[in-house]
Amino acid sequence: MKNILVATDLTANCDRALERALRLAKSTGAKLHILHVAPVYLLPGKKKQTAPLKQDTEQVIRAYISGYTGAKAAKPAIHVVEGGEAYAQIVKASREFKADLIVMGIHNKAGFRDLFAGTTVERVIRRGFKPVLMVRDKPKGNYESILAGADFSDSSANAFHLALQLAPGAAVRLVHALDFPDTSTGDKIQQYAGDVIENIEAGQLEQFARQSEKTLRKHNIPAAKFSYGTAKGSPREVLMTETKKAKADLLAIGVHSRAGFAYSKLGGVTADILANPPCDVLVGKAPSMA
Repeated sequence: MKNILVATDLTANCDRALERALRLAKSTGAKLHILHVAPVYLLPGKKKQTAPLKQDTEQVIRAYISGYTGAKAAKPAIHVVEGGEAYAQIVKASREFKADLIVMGIHNKAGFRDLFAGTTVERVIRRGFKPVLMVRDKPKGNYESILAGADFSDSSANAFHLALQLAPGAAVRLVHALDFPDTSTGDKIQQYAGDVIENIEAGQLEQFARQSEKTLRKHNIPAAKFSYGTAKGSPREVLMTETKKAKADLLAIGVHSRAGFAYSKLGGVTADILANPPCDVLVGKAPSMA
């Protein structure tokens, strides 16, 4: 990992994201880019001005990171841009700085998808091209426990492998949801072919886990700290339950939308989890979306 971009509006929740980004930059050796989108104010009788605000904001950010041990090692570069929609500026900056990861904080914990839709982080995930780490909690140290959802897509695989890079040495649980429709048809499928489907998908999960062994060794994950398995239920229910069981502080999931698609194409499971995250959430994307 070479470059990390953290977007902050200087609120308490975004301070958590900034602190997490500083820790990740230090542990990965990546260069940290700190981005703030400053509003443009129209003063009476004058043109739009943000220069004083821009300078003040840079000073605030410098003062904050100066109190963080290891800030110099993170090589932070501060970027304050003027005006424009925040999500668009973040997506633009992620390309300009060749970011390998975008780090952002969350602002609401209401748990309703409709409230999450249209937020800056939702729009960055939906319209952007880079993986996004959504920070919910104030960092207390490095990530210690990862729960990764496996649906055998490129996006979920990328989220899983990136999570290992962000949390070397952490305990890792890989889970695949066995989701039978809650209908009469779903009941019949489970009754007559449930065992066959379970065996096939369990085999796919085992193959996926074996293919990841090299990556696990690379990031110092011993066999005793890695486990995987299937669980019955909807993907959201399984991920939320397994995250709690594993006491995970990082949940890694994939998103299947293509940049620019409507919100409904973000993916119901991803949107529901991000609207009410159980912990910090890493959203991966397929190579074709990056």
